[in-house]
Amino acid sequence: MNKNPVLFSKILVISIIILLIGTSTVPINRAYTTTSATINNNGSLLGYVNDTSGNPIEGALVRVYFHETYEEDYSDSNGFYHVTNISICWCMKNTTCSKEGYKTEWVLLSIVENTTYDFVLTEGNNDTTPPVTTHTLDPPEPDGNNGWYVSDVNVTLTATDDKSGVKEIRYMVDGGPTQVLSGDNGSFILDEDGWDILIEYWAIDNAGNVETPKNFFTIDIDQTFPDVNIPYNSPYYDINLGWIYNLSTWAEDEMSGMDYVEFYRNNELLKTVFGPGPQYFYNCEYSNITHFWGIIRNAVFTSEYIKFKAIFIITNESTGNYSYIHTCAYDKAGNMGCDGLLELIRPGPFYKILILKSLTLPNNYTGYIGRFLISATFNTN
Repeated sequence: MNKNPVLFSKILVISIIILLIGTSTVPINRAYTTTSATINNNGSLLGYVNDTSGNPIEGALVRVYFHETYEEDYSDSNGFYHVTNISICWCMKNTTCSKEGYKTEWVLLSIVENTTYDFVLTEGNNDTTPPVTTHTLDPPEPDGNNGWYVSDVNVTLTATDDKSGVKEIRYMVDGGPTQVLSGDNGSFILDEDGWDILIEYWAIDNAGNVETPKNFFTIDIDQTFPDVNIPYNSPYYDINLGWIYNLSTWAEDEMSGMDYVEFYRNNELLKTVFGPGPQYFYNCEYSNITHFWGIIRNAVFTSEYIKFKAIFIITNESTGNYSYIHTCAYDKAGNMGCDGLLELIRPGPFYKILILKSLTLPNNYTGYIGRFLISATFNTN
C-alpha cells in the first residue's frame, strides 16, 4: 500500500490537537483533606466610620464582644478602624460603634479574617451607660435551718436602662453555660441541691452596652432528707434494770451534714443524741416484769425499795408487749429522715434460780413479801 507522508503528518498533528482539547475539558480528580474547625483569635474587623453626610468621624469606639470579653479600636482621622485578635468561631459577635454626640450603632457580625463593615453614626444623644440588673428570690429568705433552703428557689432578674432600653439579661449557674432571658426581666428555678451555688448575671442594652462587672450571689439548697437505718444489738438482762437493748442508728447527710438523732419507742421520745454521726448510740431499757417465789431473810422495806437476802428463790421473768422502735435523723438544714422496726420485747419466759444473793428491787409490787417468804411480782420499769 502506498502511503502519503505529508497526509500522514497532517493527520497526526490534528489527532494530537484533538487529544489536548479533549483532555482540557475532562475534570481532574484532586485529593482533598478535611480538617476539623478550630477556634482561634485570628479574626479581625475593619472599615470606616462616617456621619450621615459621608464625613469621616475620628475617635469613634468600635468594640466587638465575644466569649464574655471584647476587643476594640478607635477610628483615625480618616474614619478608619481595625479591631484584631477576635475569636473565629460559629457564634455571631455583638459589635458596637459609639462616640459622644452620636447615637450608638450595633450589629451582629460573623467574624473571619479581615471582615469589613462600615458604620454610619447619626447625631443625637449617645447611650454609653450600661444597664443595671437586680435579683429577687422566692422564698425571699432560707426556709430551712442554718441558712439553707429546703425547697425550690425561683430567681427573678430585673434590668433597667433609661436610654436605649434592655435587650436581654444573661446568667450562669455554677459556671455552667450562659442562659439568655429576652427583655428587661425574667425568671428561672433552682431545683438541685448544692452548697455555695454561684449565680452570675448581667444585662445588655439595645445600644450594645454590657453590664460590668457581673452581679453575683450564692445560695445553699438541701432538699434531701438524711439516709438513716437501725442496726441493733441483741438484748442483755440486768437483774435491777431488766432487759436492755443497745440501739445503734447509722445516719448520714451528704449536703448540709448531720445535726442530731431522736430515738422513739411506741412514738414516745426516749433520747436525743447530737453530733455529726454517722453512728448514734442509745442503751434502751425496757419494762421488766419479774415474779419471785422462795425463801428470804433480812428484808428491809423503805419508801423507795425493798432489799433482802435470797436463800433460795426461783424467778419467772418476762418483758412487756411488742414495741415499735424508730429513730428520726435531722440534718442541719432541718430535713428529717426516719426508719423503724417492730421489736419483740418479750424474750421469755425466762427462769432463774438465785441462791444466797442480795437483791434490791423497786418498791412497786403485788403479792406477798414477809420476813422469810416471798411470792410477789415486780415491775422494774
